Amino acid sequence: MPADAEAFWTLEATSRTFVLPIMQLDGDLRDAIAAYYLSTRAIDQIEDHPTLKPGAKVELLRAVGRTLQTRFDETSFDPIFQAHHEHLEPVTVQLGRWMTRVPPTNIAPQLWDAVSAMADRMAYWVERDFHISTEADLDHYTYELTPVSWSP
Repeated sequence: MPADAEAFWTLEATSRTFVLPIMQLDGDLRDAIAAYYLSTRAIDQIEDHPTLKPGAKVELLRAVGRTLQTRFDETSFDPIFQAHHEHLEPVTVQLGRWMTRVPPTNIAPQLWDAVSAMADRMAYWVERDFHISTEADLDHYTYELTPVSWSP
């Protein structure tokens, strides 16, 4: 079970496909993958939200990206989500928990950087109404360009 038992239950509730292989991993690797899955799922819920207006999505995603580039704690995301709390999924409103309680300390900064970059890219594409007109656009939308390395 991950360092934070709530992470396991949320993994189970949000993913029937990924929870099983993630839980088969050992210790720090399991916790790092669980934290990454939950945090990217959290921001993906913002990007794909069916009723939030694009401007609200961009504001939320950019605020998440900025916050991950500062000294933050578990509650730092609460003010960001406050105005839209009733519309957001539990996996999203608990982002601070996934970022602070779950990842091993030796990988957490790289995780924060990767999720921050992803949130910024998501905001970029929401602003452009996901208009993809070239292969380069598709590559930019589809692929993570910031490599993240991890060693136990």
